[in-house]
Amino acid sequence: MMRNLIFVILILSSVISLGQEDILKTINETEELSIVASYIQLSGLDQTLSGKGPFTFFAPTDSAFMKLPELTRADLIKDVVRLQRVLKYHIIQGKFSSSIIVQRPNFVTLLGQPLSVDTKGGIKVDGSSILVRDIEATNGVIHIIDTVIFPHEEPDIVQVMRNTGILDTAVFSLEETGVIDILKGEGLYTVFMPSDVAFARLPPETMENLFRDPARLSDILLFHIVKGSFSVEELFERGSIRSLLGETIVLGTTPPRIGPQKTVVILSDIEASNGMINIVDHVMFHEDSRTKLSTIEETLKAKEIDIMAELLKKTGICSELSENKRLTVFAPTNEAFLELKESDKAFLYSANELRKVLEYHILPNEYLLSELKISNMLLSLIGKPLYFEMKEDLLVNSIPIVESDILCSNGVIHIIESLLVTK
Repeated sequence: MMRNLIFVILILSSVISLGQEDILKTINETEELSIVASYIQLSGLDQTLSGKGPFTFFAPTDSAFMKLPELTRADLIKDVVRLQRVLKYHIIQGKFSSSIIVQRPNFVTLLGQPLSVDTKGGIKVDGSSILVRDIEATNGVIHIIDTVIFPHEEPDIVQVMRNTGILDTAVFSLEETGVIDILKGEGLYTVFMPSDVAFARLPPETMENLFRDPARLSDILLFHIVKGSFSVEELFERGSIRSLLGETIVLGTTPPRIGPQKTVVILSDIEASNGMINIVDHVMFHEDSRTKLSTIEETLKAKEIDIMAELLKKTGICSELSENKRLTVFAPTNEAFLELKESDKAFLYSANELRKVLEYHILPNEYLLSELKISNMLLSLIGKPLYFEMKEDLLVNSIPIVESDILCSNGVIHIIESLLVTK
């Protein structure tokens, strides 16, 4: 205990003048963090931690690394990919002070795996105690911890697929197209993989054509993968989810069916370290029907969210930006605008201020609710962060999302109870 107290005093004395530097420089200038500083450089994460962020970094002390077996330290230095994975498990997107950390049971790391929080006997992340909290940096915050934490090393999706013995064609297809790199990379995924029998049901000429056209085969495989780890029950409660191809998969029930061909899920919820595997009885071919949907403004008008619809139309934001990509719009109800105090309505009469407020309600890419649930923070169109937290409903900046996943030709709408205010 005395040793830890002395260490904390030394650390505080070395960082007392900091706070005007980014995370990387702060670590480089802090005593007892020389090993993690060198590992950041070796792993190539120096660009990340000196970038815009914001990030929360749990920095192990030199003593924490020295507690590791010598062979483990040597392996980390030799295997840069593993070293990068370990360090990414110490980083969270977004700036989270200790006062916020203690309020949540876990956070999603840059590796895509959850980091657990325990507040018994101090603050611990994955069992590692925070020795020094809330070291400010220009692009985030640092918490110094006493133990190196390691990501889960259970078999990943591809390894589990190989072990099933009935997904050989799917694995071969993933390898041939390069889609396998996605499933072996960072993040969590749920896959609906056709069995070998499912591929065998295709006419021989169809199979031959697919393997002659890797781009088309890649699109088909991406249509079978969604971002995030979900059980079948969770997915079928939602009714639809967006695939990595960018197209929506519609799900039905009794028995569980998925996609436009009503493919049956024959084996479900096979767990892997980076997600969930479901085996289906047919290969699914997507049908792009999004172009037939209404625009964001038209959809809002149809749902009688008239004020937001008119403001978006007036500024032209969505039509300007959605030519090449789809957007996410958090649309306040009419009541939210009508309940504003007169003193809070000034932005409505200034074109520049109105645009700023609206851009804070828009994400520059399309995110369904399932994707928002696994996000701690995302940058809005104006470049300021939106924070997400799951309670009874998903909250954005503490505002409940009351209706979600309203698909449009140029994006998706989530309806919220109040206007979003920058934090």
